[in-house]
Amino acid sequence: SSSTSSSPAPTPAPYNSTLYDFGRLLIPVLVCVIAVALQIMAWGAAEQVFPVIDEGKAVYGGFTSTPPEPSPGSVQELDALLGDAARLLMPWAKARALDRHGGDAVKAAAAVKTALKSAVDVEAAFQSGLITTRPGNPRKFRRLPVTARKGSHDVGHIIADGGNLNHFYPETYAKIVELSGGAEKAVICVAPFSSCSLNPKSSSEYNPHQTWYNKWEEAAAAFGSAGIPLSRLLLVPLTVDNARDKRDDAGVAGVVRRCTGIWLPGGEPYRIAEVLYGNGRAAGRNARAVG
Repeated sequence: SSSTSSSPAPTPAPYNSTLYDFGRLLIPVLVCVIAVALQIMAWGAAEQVFPVIDEGKAVYGGFTSTPPEPSPGSVQELDALLGDAARLLMPWAKARALDRHGGDAVKAAAAVKTALKSAVDVEAAFQSGLITTRPGNPRKFRRLPVTARKGSHDVGHIIADGGNLNHFYPETYAKIVELSGGAEKAVICVAPFSSCSLNPKSSSEYNPHQTWYNKWEEAAAAFGSAGIPLSRLLLVPLTVDNARDKRDDAGVAGVVRRCTGIWLPGGEPYRIAEVLYGNGRAAGRNARAVG
């Protein structure tokens, strides 16, 4: 009989627990780095398609204009003439007001004071330079049904934003336009219900970021870059300053009912309830239109 000899089995490499643990920790880190890099690339690509909104200082969407930088002396004079109301104007708003009036601080202050006398005076705000574009005319659009068509389950969409929806998220504005019917059909209203009061009695809450005219300018620039023509961007002239008098105003409710999308800019959320419902009163015409 013949016998065969077998070679011994190779000895396995020793297990290196340190190297294994290091690799296990390194992989998630690499994944995060790649994800961040891809996000930065996406932002860069988006900014080429959607112009960046730089706190209202540059031209975006064709709706805003870049004011020339005023002299420090003219700004100081304007602030002195406006007094406490100067806190209601962003730096670019002061620059536009001065530019609109040839650098004359006295004329600029007078125009701004006229615009601030009313809760929402679009024409005075435009003439003073607080806004650069007028809202679209709601009468050019038909009123929409208050409720969904019978048998329809499409009752609308809500896009909830936690705040500071800025130029880093242009796709969100584009999505709102898409859900509202697309750039050719959408009619979007800007409803500044949470804006601050312009009343001197409420000066403790003055915030230049939260004025209705600042919110309008921001919305016009953002939605303009998303493809909405100015004629299809409306303004709901309702804030805490005129909510009591216009709570059941058919004209205000009519603006809302002509829109396929409602944009509620930022501010103080409690003001929305105050504007629509007041001190625990039953829902008025405006609240029913928005709801």
